Amino acid sequence: MTTKSQRNNFEYRSKEEINGWPLIHINLGTHPETGQPLVAKGVVAIGNIAIGIVSIGAAAFGIVTVAGFGLGIVSLAGIAIGIVALGAIALGYEVALGAVVFSSKFALGAIILDAYFLGWSLIFAAFIALVIWGLRKAKALRLQS
Repeated sequence: MTTKSQRNNFEYRSKEEINGWPLIHINLGTHPETGQPLVAKGVVAIGNIAIGIVSIGAAAFGIVTVAGFGLGIVSLAGIAIGIVALGAIALGYEVALGAVVFSSKFALGAIILDAYFLGWSLIFAAFIALVIWGLRKAKALRLQS
């Protein structure tokens, strides 16, 4: 008997391999028992989570990534992190292009963040988190007494 999640899953793995990795690995869907997204690992990987030289998926990790979230040397994604990053939110070491961008070398976008701004933003966020934590702790102590 096949479950709905098994019917919606698709996997293709090429017979050709490079260093034990399939040349092409497509793995879409979820694990039938755990419900976790399936992972595609290959030279060219396509899947919910893709790991490879060229990776395409919701979350992709590799040299060249095309994804919702991409981490790679060249990353084209909604949230892109890489040496060259292109996306709505792009963090690129050399180049960042997108709406909200951060790069140490070249950044082009609607909102360009620099290291000074990010440093103070992180300090401010940590301060707010500590204040909220302290208020919750004080409320919990009052409720105990």
